[in-house]
Amino acid sequence: MESGAQDRFVVDPVSGAVLVGNTTLDREERGSYRLVVMATDRGTPPLSGTATLTVILDDVNDSRPRFTQPFTIINVNESTPPGVVVATLTAEDPDLHPRLEYYIISVEAKDDGNKPVDGLQESFGIDLHTGAVFVRNPLNRELVATFEIIVSVHDNASEVIDKSGSVPNAKLTINVLDVNDNAPRFRPFGVSNFTEKILEGAQPGTTLLSVSAVDPDKGPNGQVIYQLLHLPRGEY
Repeated sequence: MESGAQDRFVVDPVSGAVLVGNTTLDREERGSYRLVVMATDRGTPPLSGTATLTVILDDVNDSRPRFTQPFTIINVNESTPPGVVVATLTAEDPDLHPRLEYYIISVEAKDDGNKPVDGLQESFGIDLHTGAVFVRNPLNRELVATFEIIVSVHDNASEVIDKSGSVPNAKLTINVLDVNDNAPRFRPFGVSNFTEKILEGAQPGTTLLSVSAVDPDKGPNGQVIYQLLHLPRGEY
């Protein structure tokens, strides 16, 4: 008898019935056992014979699917177009024939101050069968700094309903990276021509006018510097 089998099976010495011992058989732990049963007569001297019994465990879909990587952090450019896959979440199920399906449970958008941004739950989608997470709607770094997405996987072949879903679910954090997609705008917005009078004879360094421009991009992309362009004489 193979190692470990004697703890899981017993034989009735009178009837020869082979019984499951005081244990629970788990196919995910071990798929088969090889037992050797010996029959001995009561003669003098006693004689015996042996038979080999192979026990193959049939699968019951009773295992819970689990994500191979429950926590994932990625960076995605805000210019990434809809339809592009940004991450693939993978789950495993030790049962023989699982039918895994992936679902987005929640999408939470947060700004630079870590405050929730409403109305962006449809920013990402997921492939039901592969777990591929893709951009569904255009991203805007000026509004959102991060997305936190909770994904669940279910085994639709499970025979134990309360064990068909993943515990824990997977968490995908997406940091949205800024792209320089906004030009500086002068204030007040919509005004691009300014007129200012100054007395002749003004001394060097006299302030003529202070203009202000803003750029909603982040980091260096949003830092503004000013310079005078040398216009042709006819345009003065």
